[in-house]
Amino acid sequence: MTVPPTDMMTTGNRPVKDRWEFAFVHGFCTRFASLFKDLRFDPNEFEVALQSQDLDYWNRIIPLFLGHISRAKSLLAQGQRWPAVLPQYLGKVSGKLPWTECDPSIAPDAEFRTLSAEQKLLVIWGLCETLLMYEPAVHKYISSCLGNAKQLVREGFPLAVEPFHMDHQYMYYYFDDGSPWLYRQTDPHYPDCQWEAFVSSEEEFKTYTAKLAMSTQRHDKIMNRILGREIKPKIEAASARKQQQEKTRLKAAMMHNDVEILGSRTRTRNKDTKYTYDDEIAAIDEY
Repeated sequence: MTVPPTDMMTTGNRPVKDRWEFAFVHGFCTRFASLFKDLRFDPNEFEVALQSQDLDYWNRIIPLFLGHISRAKSLLAQGQRWPAVLPQYLGKVSGKLPWTECDPSIAPDAEFRTLSAEQKLLVIWGLCETLLMYEPAVHKYISSCLGNAKQLVREGFPLAVEPFHMDHQYMYYYFDDGSPWLYRQTDPHYPDCQWEAFVSSEEEFKTYTAKLAMSTQRHDKIMNRILGREIKPKIEAASARKQQQEKTRLKAAMMHNDVEILGSRTRTRNKDTKYTYDDEIAAIDEY
């Protein structure tokens, strides 16, 4: 198998984040987050990981997917690591893989780190599709969301991916989960529709809205109003939650370190009969 260099983040001249499968994975991981208790999907981390040969990110993500796929779960339970389990699973379902029509060059036994960014994306997308099509836990979760018909009529289907806006050029705009990523899609009713992640950071979001605010075009004013009223508050709320979670994590880490330091001092006092008050003060100053 001839594999493109893994440092290429483009498909032709298009970034891999502009593939519709990227938006699909983003939406899937957001809507089914409760199934993956340890999954904190960040599209920026995902984009970077796709172009890297480092497996640290995938060591966290891929076992969570395989752990919900019955054919692969038993192999993990036997103590096998995912780099060995994934090729075995892909080999078992060869010919039924969701990406075979997109890129049949992906060999089931290929080492994951050697795949191109595009091919890695297709594999992850394929795992998402597999869970949606075949796995009872996912079907049960979907059924629970469909259980309250009155709520669905009032609030809409919580797992649905709906555009928040359609502009004068029939471009559809999507937003997901509070991360400052905005996707747009050309008219899906026409063949060869294109996806684009045209905003992928808070800085880009601010730049985009500032540009809209300066425009005199009616369609730009409409978009700016929608982003200001509906999207910006969600991004700010998500950012605040993320900052609070980081503070909580750092506080817990500091408390853990304090306990270790205190324990070390206690052991020092117990072992060293010459340990004095001045030594204690010096230890505190050093800390």
